[in-house]
Amino acid sequence: MDFHASDIRDPGLKTLFMDCESVIHLAFVVGRPYGMSLQEAASINLSGTWNTCRVAAEAGVHTLVISSSVAAYGSLRDNPVPLIEEHPLRGLLN
Repeated sequence: MDFHASDIRDPGLKTLFMDCESVIHLAFVVGRPYGMSLQEAASINLSGTWNTCRVAAEAGVHTLVISSSVAAYGSLRDNPVPLIEEHPLRGLLN
């Protein structure tokens, strides 16, 4: 396993992924640092994840693992707003 420090929004990740069988994407802004705007956090979390998925597919990566709170809580119509950590974990398949 190799670890690389990169900006997940960089389209150049495709070159890094070219010979990878699997990619594990764990790069998320969870506790937004003081001074980081909401827009930057969203850019990293949303655009970065989209870019990572896209370039992994383009590079022929066979397995992409993404860890996310969406996978724990599920993106379900009956989730309360706001969804808090005490809400039961239901995952994506429920």
